[in-house]
Parts: sequence; C-alpha cells; structure tokens
Amino acid sequence: MHLHLLVPDLFGPPFDAAGAEPPTASASAPATPALETILARGRKATQPAASFEAWLLAQFTAADQAPLASAPFALAADGGEPGEQTWAHADPVHLRVERDHLVLVEPDPPLTSADTEALLGTLNDRFDPQQVRFVAPTPSRWYAAIGAMPPLLAEPAARVRGHPIARFLPRGDGGKTWQRLLTEVQMVLHDHPANAARETRGELPINSVWFASGGTIAPVRAPRVQLLCSTLAVARGLAHAAGIEAIDPPPQFDELVRSTATRSGVAWCVLDALRAPVAYHDRTAWARGLEILERDWFAPALAALRARQLGMITLHAFGPGSELVVETTASDLRYLWRRRRPLHTYVNPSVDHANAALES
Repeated sequence: MHLHLLVPDLFGPPFDAAGAEPPTASASAPATPALETILARGRKATQPAASFEAWLLAQFTAADQAPLASAPFALAADGGEPGEQTWAHADPVHLRVERDHLVLVEPDPPLTSADTEALLGTLNDRFDPQQVRFVAPTPSRWYAAIGAMPPLLAEPAARVRGHPIARFLPRGDGGKTWQRLLTEVQMVLHDHPANAARETRGELPINSVWFASGGTIAPVRAPRVQLLCSTLAVARGLAHAAGIEAIDPPPQFDELVRSTATRSGVAWCVLDALRAPVAYHDRTAWARGLEILERDWFAPALAALRARQLGMITLHAFGPGSELVVETTASDLRYLWRRRRPLHTYVNPSVDHANAALES
C-alpha cells in the first residue's frame, strides 16, 4: 500500500513577534522522532496551496474544468440532494467581538437538532426562497440553496475561524450583495429565542452564518486512489462522486492496516485534529494533538515502512499558503546522513509571511 497522510496545520500556529516563544525554540513541541525521520529521509517539495480545501478540490478537478465548489459535494455526503441547484455552505457560527474587530469561532457546544430547527425555520420565513433557502441535513452543517444571487467568492469557515472576518468577507462582483445578505441574517438571528436559551445555558449564541464555496454539482476527475479516510463531508462527497471508497479514519494506523490487510493500491488519510488548535492559536492543544498523531500514526506507519509492509509514505503537510510534500520509501531510511531536524525548521516563522498567505 502507498499511504498518503494529509495533515493540515502540522507545524502549529505561526509565531508572531509579540509571542513569548522565539522562532528557534521548540520546547513547546513534543518529541516526534518518527515524524522527523519521515521528514528528513524523504524527498521534499513545496508548492502553493491556498487552503487544504482548495488543494482537495483541485485533486478532483480536470485540467480543462472550472474549479469545483465544495458545498454541493458536502451536501450530498451529508445526505442531501443537490440536484441541479446552486448551493453554498452557510455554516452556523459565533462572531466574537475582540477589540475593534469580529472573530469567527465555532458554536460551543455544537447545536442541537432543536436549535437548528428553530433558527432555520425563522431564517426561511424571513427570506425569499427564490433568493436563498436554508437546509441542514446535520445540525452543525447548514447549506443555502442560492437563487437570484450573484456568484459567491469566499473562503471556507475552517480557514476563517480564529481570525478577524474583515479580510475574508465575500469579494468579487457580487461581494457587496453577499455582505448585505450576511448583515440581514445577523439581524434575524439577533435576540432569537433559541439563542437566548443557549446563552441562558452558558452556551455561545449563533449570531451569524458563514457563506462560502457556492456552485453546482459537476463531473469530477478521479485521482489515482482506492481508499479515502476522512470525516470531512466535502472529502467524502468528492470520493463518492469519483467512485472511491470513503470511510472514517480509524483512531490508529494499526486499525487501518487490519481493516485493509487484503488491499493494495493508494490510500489517503486526512488527519485534521490539529486544525482547530492552530486556528485558535492554542499551542498547548496543538502539541497534545501532535503527540497523539506521533504515537498512533507516524510511529507505527514508520515501523510498517521499515518492515516493507508499506511501499511508500507520502506526507502532505499543509500550512498558511503552502503544502510540503515528502515522499519516503524503505530504501530512503538507509540515508542516515539526512539528519532529523526539529519541526520548526521546516516552516518560515515570519508573521508577515503567514499573514500574506492568509490574505492571498
């Protein structure tokens, strides 16, 4: 088996000039000898990647095709029926006031079915269904059927969370129209009884939605992969459209080996546990998550590579604006002169670089 490990935000939150930890320090990172070995011994290449979602969509987009939109594929994976309608993500979010800007954070705790039913019922009562109609096949993921609205250009909520929203608001020719709709939605949700009940329980209210990645279902190009492991709705939707088997990633590499013992070919495993800690600049949670990935995935996968139970490990490490690709075979492990290096040496710690990537 050729195993691809797709790990967004592997290298942690970007350092900033005001941070207590200097760029050359790695004291906050756990010991990751297996990961460092894979990184050191393999062949490396860096390429631009606006976001993990953009990279994923590109893998299923033919060269002569317009970029795919993630919303209709995610909706299909969640059990919805996209049909020929244009769909956008309309994720329920909380906008938190910080100094002079609004920061997007996820609902805490997640919405219940009753919360979602009440909030969407009011939204659909207030808006013309020929303009926008909201559906929620799952309580925490909402979608909007777009009628008489211009094309939507906006980043996914997963990329925006933890950041001020001003730089990520809908843009392009229809940007102002979408921003007005966003404001109208916020007014409807303000002081909604379901939100008042959430606040009474000490929970974050849903004071906005985040529109992103609008489009219709389109044909996909099937990458050379036989199995995709991911909990992400868009990944599973793309896989299903391409005729690729999609499963939830097992908690440990060894369980993947046991469940695929008779298989060969190419498997992609999306390990996205580090995304939320990085989005919210929580280096402690990131370090704890990385330690778990080292124990449950990197170390046993490296052992399997040494035993030639794997033909190759390809690590895709996604950071702000770029992707580091590392291809490592069992033969590469003999190159002891390719010495292991701390993780922080693989990234540019410049805050200007990170911000430029976010704003691109």
